[in-house]
Amino acid sequence: GANTVSVSTGFTNNGAIDLLGGTLALSGGGTLNGSFNVATGTTLQFGGGSFALNSTALSGNGRLLVSGGTVNQSGVLSLAAGASMELSGGTFNIANALSVATFTHSGGTLGGAGDLTVSGTASLGSAVGATTTMTGAGTTRFDGPLAIFGSGVHDFNAGRAVLTTGTTTWTNAAGNDGQIRFGGNAR
Repeated sequence: GANTVSVSTGFTNNGAIDLLGGTLALSGGGTLNGSFNVATGTTLQFGGGSFALNSTALSGNGRLLVSGGTVNQSGVLSLAAGASMELSGGTFNIANALSVATFTHSGGTLGGAGDLTVSGTASLGSAVGATTTMTGAGTTRFDGPLAIFGSGVHDFNAGRAVLTTGTTTWTNAAGNDGQIRFGGNAR
């Protein structure tokens, strides 16, 4: 179903969690070492606090959503081949290689020294006054179609490399809206 279960206190998972419907919204921080089955049509959401993803496996073709707080991947994070990832706020720091089928970045910061590879469709879009940021020494690789749009700013800095091997479409808003800025050793 479309129900949301919210956990706003510290959350630790060393076992297995099956998310079979709706959204599990975590906002109190915590440590995740176990596995999550995020079924198709469901969402595992990080909405606040500070989370450590030490060695976490996400099976299923659901959605990983970071909408607030800080999520630090320090161990192996494996996502199912059909899983999607969305970053709409907060910070998601990647320490090791991560691959996802689809990726949406509408706000917040993707950081860290780890590489993100998107095999399917991806979009970078933000509203006026909003910024999407990619930073850190890692590489973000888009192997499928990439759509860049919106009236906000897209920042790539601090050494972050962006590689597009698929078709990239940039739809700019009027005037100086919808900027892409490369700075601070971005490549």
